[in-house]
Amino acid sequence: MRRILRADYEQVHLLPAAVEDWVGERHPARFIREFVGSLDLGALGVREPNREEGGECYASELLLSVWLFGYWRKVRSTRRLEDACANEVGFIWLSGNHRPDHHALWRFWAQNQEALRGLFRQTVKVALQLELVEMVSQVIDGTKIQAACSQWGSHDREHYEKLLGKLDAVIGELEQEIAASIAEEPRRVELQASLGRREVLREKVRAALAEMETTQSRHIHPQELEARRMKTPGRNRFAYNAQVVVDAAQSVITASEVVSEQNDEHQLCAMMAAAQATTGQVATETVADTGYSTPSELAQAAAESTSTVYASLPVNVQNREQTPYHCSRFEWVPERDVVRCPQGRELKFHHRRQRGTLPVRVYRDQRVCADCPVRGQCTQDRHGRSIDIAPYWGALQEHRTRMETESARHWMRRRGSVIERIFGHIKAHWNFQRWSSRGLANARAQWSLLCSTWNLTRIFGRWQTTPGLFGHRQAPA
Repeated sequence: MRRILRADYEQVHLLPAAVEDWVGERHPARFIREFVGSLDLGALGVREPNREEGGECYASELLLSVWLFGYWRKVRSTRRLEDACANEVGFIWLSGNHRPDHHALWRFWAQNQEALRGLFRQTVKVALQLELVEMVSQVIDGTKIQAACSQWGSHDREHYEKLLGKLDAVIGELEQEIAASIAEEPRRVELQASLGRREVLREKVRAALAEMETTQSRHIHPQELEARRMKTPGRNRFAYNAQVVVDAAQSVITASEVVSEQNDEHQLCAMMAAAQATTGQVATETVADTGYSTPSELAQAAAESTSTVYASLPVNVQNREQTPYHCSRFEWVPERDVVRCPQGRELKFHHRRQRGTLPVRVYRDQRVCADCPVRGQCTQDRHGRSIDIAPYWGALQEHRTRMETESARHWMRRRGSVIERIFGHIKAHWNFQRWSSRGLANARAQWSLLCSTWNLTRIFGRWQTTPGLFGHRQAPA
């Protein structure tokens, strides 16, 4: 082992060291520079910086490179990015020794949120060109990520109604004091500032109450009206639902979205369509978990897509051997307008009813069930067994049959290893447990940048073994 003496690390360089020598040929900073250099930023919709906004004006290519490399290095704060550009070798080399401040970095983020979503789509296209995406099997899933707003307080209707009453009373008192303090100018200015803050809060509370009325939500945060209470690690918190579609070949994310819905019941077809729009192809197989297996979504997917869908059904439906008289065991015969039970008896149409917004046909026949030998196992209703036939009955029955195949069992075992590890990597290794900015638009831009970074880590391996994959360019000025 070589001994490092004090004189070795206190040596004086006659000339400044070249930063180029400190960044190896396979350094991720070089990869980011080449990737960004290959993009047509104008086609992505990246806005040119406004030179009249004050401060230094930096090229969009430089700022985008800094943001991408920051997410690669788990640096997502504008102030930390500013510090990194002054102190970390990779950032110094990438920025050409320029040091964009946090104002310039934030303006770029705020002005190019839609372009950042376009950047994600571009990473998918590059992965397709490199044959990292096969579109044979894709997996859909979502994860709940805590919103940036505070979690303290009940934030329900009763809380806001009480707060609104108190604010009305306080604002009334302040208005009276302002009217009485005409001669005392300093006190009048202070009271007006206090009044302004409370009026802003009152408007936010009113907006929260209006949002509750519109969406029928029990809890709304006045600082983040689009966030909803969701089940996150620990307890229910205000959060957003981040969705992805992952190609199973090389774990490339082909579609990403962030929604306010607390569950995944209406996301299956939307995410399948998003993946198809990004790749221009339809996957042979689509795999999802129980949250996506709603009858309407399964029926729509079967009608609109050629992809074979495997989505886990609830446990009481999957274990059909343990529930021999579950409704899935009954056969609907539309030609004769009857439902045939497992014992071969036929239930006739009885009446119609509404289940939410769906029209349902009810089949029941008390006389047929009267002398049935297994009636006690089938139903305890004195009117006999009743079966509801909804518009999506046929599609759901086909899906139940498909989920009993060996292919379905294989994908249910493999699903977690394809997609859950991505969520685990983002949340644990990248330490992304909470959105860093408020609002659904900001969350979507941030999730797009995270998914872009993940895809770039997949492309990075190919770049290391393929010199000049994007073409060599000089560092941005």
